[in-house]
Amino acid sequence: MIYRQLAMIERSEYQLLQALRKRDVPEEIAKETIQKFVAAGLVDDFRFAQIYVRSQITTKCVSAKHLKFELQKHGVSRENIELALSQIDPAKEDASAIEFAKRKIAAMKNLDRAVIYRRLSGQLARRGFNPSQVRQAINAAFMDLDGSAPEE
Repeated sequence: MIYRQLAMIERSEYQLLQALRKRDVPEEIAKETIQKFVAAGLVDDFRFAQIYVRSQITTKCVSAKHLKFELQKHGVSRENIELALSQIDPAKEDASAIEFAKRKIAAMKNLDRAVIYRRLSGQLARRGFNPSQVRQAINAAFMDLDGSAPEE
């Protein structure tokens, strides 16, 4: 079962433990089995965190703060999270927020500017971007849309 889980996508130790628990595998056997996979180099939480961060930052337009929360949910240690997040370039994170805002504003261009601002603010905040990044992204999106600053 663990081989099948790992064949689909990289997994953390915690995720594999949860999968074995769902199958009613006794706790001691589950932990021992996972440790054998770790010792063999087939399961590595740091490698999982790096791959997860890389894929999410490029496909989902999320912030480092959001990724930190997600990795914690996957049972990754604080040290591994910090190491994995260190690969994120702050400029790329800002660009990701701007890209997201520009993509979303196109679908809302017929709405009132205040409504657009409020919706974009909420969407960006839920992705973990800080208020400065949210403001910067919305300003860039409005400038791209019609060349004017938003009405807050």
